[in-house]
Amino acid sequence: MNLSKKISLTYLSIIVSTLIGGALSFYILSDKDRTQNLGTLLLVVISVIPFVVTIISFFAIQFIRNQVTTPLLKIKDAIDDLAKGEVTTVDHSIREDEIGKMGNALNVMIDGLKQKITFSDEIGKGNLSIPFTPLSEKDILGNALLKMRANLTLNTENETKRNWATMGIANMGELLRKNESDEAGLYDSIITYLVKYLDANQGGLFIVENDPATNIPFLELKSCYAYNRKKFLEKKIDLGEGLIGQCYIERETIYLTEVPKGYINITSGLGGGDPNVLILTPLKINNHIYGILEIASFNLLEQYHVDFIERIAESIGSVISNMKSNHHTKKLLEDSQMQS
Repeated sequence: MNLSKKISLTYLSIIVSTLIGGALSFYILSDKDRTQNLGTLLLVVISVIPFVVTIISFFAIQFIRNQVTTPLLKIKDAIDDLAKGEVTTVDHSIREDEIGKMGNALNVMIDGLKQKITFSDEIGKGNLSIPFTPLSEKDILGNALLKMRANLTLNTENETKRNWATMGIANMGELLRKNESDEAGLYDSIITYLVKYLDANQGGLFIVENDPATNIPFLELKSCYAYNRKKFLEKKIDLGEGLIGQCYIERETIYLTEVPKGYINITSGLGGGDPNVLILTPLKINNHIYGILEIASFNLLEQYHVDFIERIAESIGSVISNMKSNHHTKKLLEDSQMQS
């Protein structure tokens, strides 16, 4: 029953009880008594009415204070606290009328606000995995907090990826500087570092060479690394042959998540199998191809891995270009000295 009906019924019951009591007293008297005592009864009624009204008003005021004024003041105080930035819960008895529903709704809002405060504190501490559920689909603040966490999570992931790539490029740059004078050691160091840093399983470095007899270029496997051991293989590939040759012709990265069966086999102490991912990247500088980098892995490589490999390939291509240029200059100098 709502509050207005409670108040109306209280007033009505008191008034009806008073009227019925007076009417019964009047009709109990005889006709003579009624006539003789009508004036007296009217005087009594007139005298009693103010007293009855006072009593009714007293109980009505008490009822209104207990049922309306006090609960509303508690709700008002809670709202005033919210306006000041304080979060306090409304203390009220369980009731089903409008004021009870107002108090319950305000408490739900306050509890939700407390959860948002806790959620925000944890986010500020870097705990991005804390669970949180908005009050409803229309909870503007709650949904905004979830969006904020999603953006922070994405930014954190991107920052982690950037730091990973930056560190990898810096380490590779140092490695290239240290081994630039040792060609064989350089190739071994490059492929070993990349396979480990990418958490891949196998890698190969193919360099463009010219056949001394025919002066026809081909791709030669200079170094291959797998499962913490160097693999000594001799492999020559003609330009355009297989995926390696195709990568040379297309001059672009080839990224496969469905590797042709039997193309390459990864072996380890746990057994062998075909890789799930294969990436081939040209070592390209100024549109000139100096070789092909091949990485095979059981683990999927994300886009930032691919971007990292392509940037590393540019650095490797630049070093190889300098090495070949130095070799060519040295050969010309030797030839010149021999002619002299």
